[in-house]
Amino acid sequence: SWGAVVVNRGFGQNLSQALQNGADYDPTLAVTLVSEESRHFFKVMTATKTVQAALTALEVPFAQMVFADALAQDGATAASVIAQANPTALVLPYSYAVDNIAPYHFDMSMYILSVTLSLCMVVGSFIPSNMWKTIEEPFFKQVKITQIIGLRLVVNVVWATAIALQAAGIVFAFRGPTWSPNVGDFFGLFGLFTLNTFAFTFFIDCLQNWVHPRFLLGAYFTTLFVNISAAIFGPELNNHFFRITYAMPFMLTGISMRTLLTNGSYSKFQYTITVNVLWSLFWWIISTFLIARKARLVRAGKLLMSNVAPPPGNAPAQAAEQKDADGSAAGDSGRVEVEKNLMQNSAGMGNVVGSRSTSPSKESTPGASSADLGTATPRSRRRGSAPTSDIEIEDISHLLKLNTHRLAHRTRVTLRGISGAADTSAAFTLDADFLARYLHKPSPFGFNGLGEIVYQRSYARLHASGRREQWAETVQRVVTGTFRRQQAWMQQQMLPWDSVRAQREAQTMYDKMFAMKFLPPGRGLWAMGSALTERRAVYAALNNCAFVGTGDMWDAGGRPSAPFGFLMDASMLGIGVGFDTEGARAAARLGRTVCRPQGAPVHVVDDSREGWVESVARLIDAYLMSGEGCGAFDYSRVRAAGQPIRGFGGVASGPAPLEQLHVRIRRILDAHIGRSLSVTAIVDLMNAIGACVVSGNVRRSAEIAFGAADCDEFLDLKDYAKNPRRAEFGWASNNSVFATLGMRYGDVVRRLVANGEPGLQWMQNARAFGRMGEATTRDCRVAGANPCGEQSLESHEVCCLVETFPARHASLQEFLETLESAFLYAKTVTLLPTHWPLTNSVMARNRRVGTSVSGVAQFIAQRGIGRLSEWLRAGYRHVQATDALLAERFGVPRSVKTTCVKPSGSVSLLAGATPGMHHPEARFCVRRVRLPRTSDLLAAVRRAGYPVERDLVDDSSMVVEFPIDYGEHVRSLPQVSLWEQISLAALLQRDWADNQVSCTVTFDPLVEAAAAQVEHALEYFQYALKSVSFLPRMEGGAYKQMPYEAIDSEEYMRRVAGVDPAALRGASAALLGDPEPERFCTNDECAL
Repeated sequence: SWGAVVVNRGFGQNLSQALQNGADYDPTLAVTLVSEESRHFFKVMTATKTVQAALTALEVPFAQMVFADALAQDGATAASVIAQANPTALVLPYSYAVDNIAPYHFDMSMYILSVTLSLCMVVGSFIPSNMWKTIEEPFFKQVKITQIIGLRLVVNVVWATAIALQAAGIVFAFRGPTWSPNVGDFFGLFGLFTLNTFAFTFFIDCLQNWVHPRFLLGAYFTTLFVNISAAIFGPELNNHFFRITYAMPFMLTGISMRTLLTNGSYSKFQYTITVNVLWSLFWWIISTFLIARKARLVRAGKLLMSNVAPPPGNAPAQAAEQKDADGSAAGDSGRVEVEKNLMQNSAGMGNVVGSRSTSPSKESTPGASSADLGTATPRSRRRGSAPTSDIEIEDISHLLKLNTHRLAHRTRVTLRGISGAADTSAAFTLDADFLARYLHKPSPFGFNGLGEIVYQRSYARLHASGRREQWAETVQRVVTGTFRRQQAWMQQQMLPWDSVRAQREAQTMYDKMFAMKFLPPGRGLWAMGSALTERRAVYAALNNCAFVGTGDMWDAGGRPSAPFGFLMDASMLGIGVGFDTEGARAAARLGRTVCRPQGAPVHVVDDSREGWVESVARLIDAYLMSGEGCGAFDYSRVRAAGQPIRGFGGVASGPAPLEQLHVRIRRILDAHIGRSLSVTAIVDLMNAIGACVVSGNVRRSAEIAFGAADCDEFLDLKDYAKNPRRAEFGWASNNSVFATLGMRYGDVVRRLVANGEPGLQWMQNARAFGRMGEATTRDCRVAGANPCGEQSLESHEVCCLVETFPARHASLQEFLETLESAFLYAKTVTLLPTHWPLTNSVMARNRRVGTSVSGVAQFIAQRGIGRLSEWLRAGYRHVQATDALLAERFGVPRSVKTTCVKPSGSVSLLAGATPGMHHPEARFCVRRVRLPRTSDLLAAVRRAGYPVERDLVDDSSMVVEFPIDYGEHVRSLPQVSLWEQISLAALLQRDWADNQVSCTVTFDPLVEAAAAQVEHALEYFQYALKSVSFLPRMEGGAYKQMPYEAIDSEEYMRRVAGVDPAALRGASAALLGDPEPERFCTNDECAL
């Protein structure tokens, strides 16, 4: 077998014409992958896919090179190149086609004959065995065992003879052109088929008497696969793959049949006959022994057959009969249950075999959610019941019948997809009767009203009727939006949309979300299904985090301001962004310096997110691109302070924050004129942008800066004694270093013990491993991480996180079902494009998802860390299986990585869960929440009895106090050592997170040798983690109105007695306007 990559003649000339005059262009005519795939199909397929992957990987770099070459022509500009070129030649100037020139060894009639004979022999072998089972058992007590054995032998011989006669006739009808058979040849082949069918009949009979009937379907398909494979595959594969005792007769029979049909001779015919004779005798002896044993058990009364009446006076048998009679109704319901499970299994794989209602209520069949994704739970059965009852055999036949329906439906769906028939399904909507059941259910918010107030403040959107949403309506909006995005994707890709399956999965997702078994990120609760996504298609707002590198900011054809503009744009959408400082090293290497801007006309700033970002990009490019100009800015179009921000919530701050940002950018870059852009300048620019976003009343921004671990300039950025001017915006990012395995951590530890920074990110581990210990090269292009450290990311990559709460589940099976719904939500978000082309190219390749767990400390308190490890490992395997099924359904790649542990922000407060992997400050706490003075929620909070006081920091806010109980046996941070916290992070990184674990290790800086403890911990755990940060513990009451304050049980009971959480329900109904989304948190103590 071989393959060759051929560059087609005239490729360059065709491309030049398409670029210069817009001529028609087909990129697949550029290169042809010529391959020869014959009988070694499975071996060649892997090599061919490797070559295809390499060719695909060249498409984007080649397009960039072509565009750069076009721009290099005299007088060429981006606009002129785009105007005159064929768009296809610019976007995809090179692609390839595959041409398989394999010489097929046998024509189609040969394969049809092989399959026909195999089906005839295998299916035919099942029929006499099942027929015999229905007539032999009534005679167990009336006929001698030897007579039963003899009668079975005669029946099987007659049946095998009939099948073999038919098979031999087929062979003669399709014999090879060089074979002139005589009577001896015919009877030789006839004898071969007779022995093969005879032996297989007894083999099936042994299975039915040996194993439980529920395994017979697996045996059926296994034997069918082996027999067909032995007939179809060439001898090269057979000799290696099927040389086992069970398959040897099939292999020899298949080879002999193929050889006789193609060239009319076979030298091992006698040897094949001998093997089949011995094989037939072996299974006949085993079958005889099993039948004799069963007959003796029945006669002794130790085995009760379902179709044999018990002897008179036999009390145990009569009792068993009564029990069986009482269970007849259960048997009928069992058949219904089998049918429902099988129908769900078929529908979960994209096929509908019925329209039975399967809403996720308490009466639903356990495992129904698993069945939706192809993991139907089999019907349980008592071990003491008869292993071959009528009900079980009926189940098997019912199973075959349902799978026949499933195959027929799949064929119809496939044909419809091939024909390109449009899906005329109406827009997805949840069933009204289903929604009615939840309308008056109490919302399960946690923490004595805290979850309720956080929801009303941040996620309860304005309803179409003019009032604010309630929890059931928010869940409906999110679930409906999720499935409408799926439906739109399937229609765009011309894939079949299964409305029955979608309704069932949506109802399951709704139930899980309503009960807070899982929750989308705050971004999803706020935006999914709203006008922002349904009408404006701003899908980027559904993602939590991103990373952008600066190392390529100086590349030809680009704008140096690109990474800064991306960070600002993403931050204004509520996405937390990480960035590196590699641009400084690249500037020094390339000799690029900051220049003085040229004069330019006044630029009018548009009153939009895009307008703000463009103004910043213009200003930065004026300093970093020689010859660029930037004049003054006109802010007259920017809306005045106090006006509502439609779509994103909150109120406008006016142009002041943007004006201040422009002043800061000029100040930062003026200081670098004539010099290379420094590490400090890059971080200053990013931090100034973050400060602008936050002060602009967007209230959602987070950044993390990454620098080299040996760069003192970067390490000292948070030392405001050395850099006092940075105090006004340096807080906008957390800072972390790219640590290297085996490094000395002394300099880093000395600084983080003082103020908790920098954190550490081991990119070697992030690139080399999924879960720690599972080596992989799939994610070798990651370049940094998000602000919380739970996602390693490529440059310009975004990611959606989703949060599950294991402690809110009664069993592992329930948790696995929740993971299916959670992952389905996140995978759906990866289908939605952003307005950044580079981001879309990375997302389309990676489909990265972060399925997280929260409430870990509560789970350990309830079930122990051993059970946590068990659930996480089982959950991870289930997520991978779910990903495989969804990738096939949506026609996209499997996610490069799927799981993480996020620190959680306000979402865990809704569910009353501890955040991520972290332990609480104390079991009993006061949690403080800030609300604007103008908020209508304040009146409801006061009516409910919660303490409200003036904010000592921000005069425009009020502070509300909520009492919290994290649960019995939950250990607080003072009880958990530094070593135990970091060990838990390592366990989660090993058993669950193939992305990363967001771990902030809290330690007491006043303890002697605290720095040494941190340094030793890093040296030990650098090979078990991908990222970690440390936080010196503050004493209680270190400053007034801290987010958390520990209290004792008496104080907690006093506070709880004075509040009425029920009074908060519906408090948001009178509020006007959309809520402000959550402030992005970089730790578990999010300021609200």
